[in-house]
Amino acid sequence: SVGLLTLGASACGGTLVAPDVVLTAARCVGAQSGSFVVGGYSYPVLKTTLHPGFATGSVNYDFAVVTLGQAVTGVTPATLAQVAPKKGDAITIVGFGETGSGYNDGGYRRMTNNLISDVQSLTFSFTGAKAGSGNICTGDAGGASFRIEGGQELLVGVHSAGSEPCGVSGLDGRVD
Repeated sequence: SVGLLTLGASACGGTLVAPDVVLTAARCVGAQSGSFVVGGYSYPVLKTTLHPGFATGSVNYDFAVVTLGQAVTGVTPATLAQVAPKKGDAITIVGFGETGSGYNDGGYRRMTNNLISDVQSLTFSFTGAKAGSGNICTGDAGGASFRIEGGQELLVGVHSAGSEPCGVSGLDGRVD
């Protein structure tokens, strides 16, 4: 359900949350026209809507809803978590960013695992990148974090910010 969203010169991750709706980071939205590529197909962007509480430079309310010009077929939309994440929750991180600071190898979908290290009212964070775990890097904004709850994969966060060098820490906006 996570695909590559291109809006003008900006490329970010985005998660299909309904057949024609993508959730991404507001910081990714610089233009109204573009495309969303998921499941090997490209879908045109019809409209973008920023969260009304988002302010440029802030990590709070870093969400945008992207309405597609046609419904995506063959890809099941993600289910949003309804329960708040907890410190220590295992997450799967998905994004299109670089594998390390300055590597210039972004644009390919990658997944890794980590644990939630801190939970705030609007965000949660995860730290470190060591054997068996990873983090976000340049180009991962708008990507997704998932956790398993009751046997179901749930979208718990949208990537908002990471620290330099890559792998030190990542910050997601909570979707619950």
